[in-house]
Amino acid sequence: MLSQLKEYRLTITTLQETRWPGKDTLDMKSHTLFYSGKEKGVREFGVAFVAERNMKWNVLDFKAVDERICVLRIKTRFQNISLINVQAPTEERKSRKRKPSIRK
Repeated sequence: MLSQLKEYRLTITTLQETRWPGKDTLDMKSHTLFYSGKEKGVREFGVAFVAERNMKWNVLDFKAVDERICVLRIKTRFQNISLINVQAPTEERKSRKRKPSIRK
């Protein structure tokens, strides 16, 4: 995934359905990962930001609200920007019972 971010020259990217437990910041070779997931229980949901390593110095704050919402505050030349990553819940489809088809 990191090679694709470099290829498309994406400085900051959001991720959903990460399924990582807890809330933390992880420094990798070329990028920094800011993530928020469930603290306990089943590993589900989870949101994250992936930023180029040189952008880390422009990050003012990372706030992990819960496993579906996180906020990254960035310092830019003229103003500060808040990026919000939200994973919206999906409606679960009720299973339909099919009538058996009898062919003669």
